[in-house]
Amino acid sequence: MGFDDRWAGDADEINHWRETQVRVTGPVVPQLQKLFAENWERMTGEQLAGRDVFPPLDISGDVLAGVVGASKKEGWSNIREMFLLILAAARRTYYMNIAYFSPDPDSMRALSEAVERGVDVRIIVSGPDIDVPSSRYLAGKNYSRLLKAGVRIYEYMGTNMHAKTVVADGLFVTIGSSNFDNRTFNYNNESNLVVFDDNVAAAMEENLCRRS
Repeated sequence: MGFDDRWAGDADEINHWRETQVRVTGPVVPQLQKLFAENWERMTGEQLAGRDVFPPLDISGDVLAGVVGASKKEGWSNIREMFLLILAAARRTYYMNIAYFSPDPDSMRALSEAVERGVDVRIIVSGPDIDVPSSRYLAGKNYSRLLKAGVRIYEYMGTNMHAKTVVADGLFVTIGSSNFDNRTFNYNNESNLVVFDDNVAAAMEENLCRRS
């Protein structure tokens, strides 16, 4: 979640970015706390521990969820594999809303092969109003090949699109900080919520259709 005036609106003007954020409760929260505590210790040397920092949490809700995280220390494969495993498992739909999109050759092949086996692959990427213009140019070099393979690519217009989400088969969802590029996979500290729930997936699909 970004703490800045750019996250104050709802893509209602050029200075208010388009974002997707989520609030979670219950047993998934300690997974996020663990990522925070590991990063805090790495940056400050201070260990966060004890019930004052991590109080016991009750069961909340009935949605199956977890967190996938990555950092330079741990490597990139878990975040990259999360995206590609969802793609490999998809049988009907794979809808990606991604701010910075620059797939490597293996990812390009995986996207093309998904279309070949009948998956409806759609990707919403940033349009002209983007905070890192070079990333848009880098992404554009892959569009021709992907479009020829049958991947549908859309650009978000009106303001900067900063969301990073995937919805697959109306059942599997990921929402988080991870982009689909080598910088994310190799260098960044990232965290993504993963959800296995048809109601959450339906809400995400409706949100994508309404805002795209």
